[in-house]
Amino acid sequence: MISLRDILKAITQSVRNATPESEGQAALDVIEQYIDEQTSANIGDVATTLAHIDPASVDKLSQELVHLYETTMITPTILCKPDKQNAQHFILLSCLRALLPILRPNKIFDDWWYLLQPILTLASYTNQVKKETRLIVSDALIMEQELARQHHSECVYFYRIVDMYLDWAENQHARQPTVPETDEEATSQSHQVLLDLEQDEWSKNLTTILLSVGASETKQFFLLLNKYFLSSKHRLQIVYLLSEFMRRRRTHLHEILDTPLFESMLKSLMYDNSTTLIAISVTNLIMLLPRMCTSLPRFLPQLFYIFARAICWDQLRDLRKKQTTNMYTRIVEDGWDCVDYTFSKLSAPPSNPQTGAFFTSLYGLYPCNFLKFLYKPYVYFKQNEFKIPEEFDEDTFKARTI
Repeated sequence: MISLRDILKAITQSVRNATPESEGQAALDVIEQYIDEQTSANIGDVATTLAHIDPASVDKLSQELVHLYETTMITPTILCKPDKQNAQHFILLSCLRALLPILRPNKIFDDWWYLLQPILTLASYTNQVKKETRLIVSDALIMEQELARQHHSECVYFYRIVDMYLDWAENQHARQPTVPETDEEATSQSHQVLLDLEQDEWSKNLTTILLSVGASETKQFFLLLNKYFLSSKHRLQIVYLLSEFMRRRRTHLHEILDTPLFESMLKSLMYDNSTTLIAISVTNLIMLLPRMCTSLPRFLPQLFYIFARAICWDQLRDLRKKQTTNMYTRIVEDGWDCVDYTFSKLSAPPSNPQTGAFFTSLYGLYPCNFLKFLYKPYVYFKQNEFKIPEEFDEDTFKARTI
């Protein structure tokens, strides 16, 4: 029978004898054999069976591997060539990932995070090492979700990663040199933050990790993100993350209807006042509609109102600015944390959100209902007993659509 001590010896030997071509297969085979022996000797799923391994022995294995990592990777010998060191690094990380069923997510984040985080932050590591690190973290988060379902617990580490992702964006806003004085300056700043989000090493890696979790646990991903979406402070970054997810992952998107997130998206599109936010959200909605068109008839009044709001965006924006609070009527659902200009500093540029593809989607999916709405929008809302949050000029709407 293979022991945890045998695993440690095999990993140590593979790391110390590594060549630039090494992949540590011998150590990986030992780990696989150990897991097979443990699961074949006990009836049950892998996670449940391996959970009964002596915690003290698992803790000792993790600490011994941390020590091996620190002595090999953090304080390498002067004679160690870069190619060999990269191979050692990759072997250690590959073995750590293979050990995840034994170490479990808590060891990865409690014992190893301070060693993994620099790899995700700096661009100096090889792509092979960065990819393996991302896989370790994403696999740990996926396992955490599986364990959370079994034990009816919260996904602590998933929230921690999302918090790091959001903190980065918040810090980027804080670094802006001046407070924007005009709508155009504010929008430029928000666009710059999103651009930085795409280019920064730390942000790119966190995004990739979160998207990997979403691809594996789509419904749970939507459920967890909705908790952040409800906060106006984080909504833009979550909408951006959802946009990236929907662009890369087209299957299982319909599962958003099994969560509160879809209705939260509709509320944002009906009530929020950031053009950047609304523009990205409209794009997200366009990607979603074909995936769940048979389930959406009950949402048609909201969808058609969102379309009208986008078409008349500049007019509504100007009206909000000119009218006083007493003269201007706008209904916001109780409890909705609205993204407004003064709160988010993400003000509107002169242009409207793009509506061409939105028009095509709605007309293509619901032609009869949509045409009826286009010709008499207020009559349509009245017939469907939908109270619009904000009135728009019907003549302007018709001039821009018919």
